[in-house]
Amino acid sequence: MSNYKTSGQALITILIFGVCGILLATASTFIAINIKTQIYDNMSFLEAEVLAQSGVELATLSIIRNPSYVGEVINIDTKQIKIAVSAFNNLRTITVTAESGNLTYQILSQVEIAENRVIVQSKKAVY
Repeated sequence: MSNYKTSGQALITILIFGVCGILLATASTFIAINIKTQIYDNMSFLEAEVLAQSGVELATLSIIRNPSYVGEVINIDTKQIKIAVSAFNNLRTITVTAESGNLTYQILSQVEIAENRVIVQSKKAVY
């Protein structure tokens, strides 16, 4: 009679280990999805930052070529760079807004035109 009692314990043990395995697999899946979402958000943020930096450089070069440059909108796939330039005497304020995914990155930069040179006075990121 003692053989029947131990065989039931083995079945219960297998069931407990099976349930623990399913719980572990489910938790691992949720963690992996969460990490993937964070990586996507970080990539979008870095992409928006790089696009905004490129927009500031493009605006600065455009001001050198054409001092009356006022800005433009650049579309790259699903991303967008908006460049706006305002002028006051020799001082130009460059506002660049870059959108990547659902994230927006903005840079404000002030440059001065003096003797055919462009001098960067300030550059600030706005989130």
